[in-house]
Amino acid sequence: MSERLRLCIVCGLLGAAAWVKTAQPGGPSGLRSTLKAYIDSYQRAIVSELSELVSIPNVRSDTENIQRNATFLRGMLAKHGFRAEVLETGGNPLVYGELRVPSM
Repeated sequence: MSERLRLCIVCGLLGAAAWVKTAQPGGPSGLRSTLKAYIDSYQRAIVSELSELVSIPNVRSDTENIQRNATFLRGMLAKHGFRAEVLETGGNPLVYGELRVPSM
């Protein structure tokens, strides 16, 4: 498994865990059932979106595809409610995403 795919999966799981925590303040069994229902409902879409992202070549010297990666990732984050932007640098762009959640 590529390092990029591993990072995407970890970020997705962390995001899902944060969503479940804010959406379901009940005990662990409530969290577990909420997370399972979410995964059952969205697994195909999540895997499809992730597959599309990792299908774009990600080689530092390939500036055209690096820009495609940044643009795709910005759109992906925005689609999921993040405020996202591509930050241009002297080299490859950076993607910044921010998701504000209610304080607990």
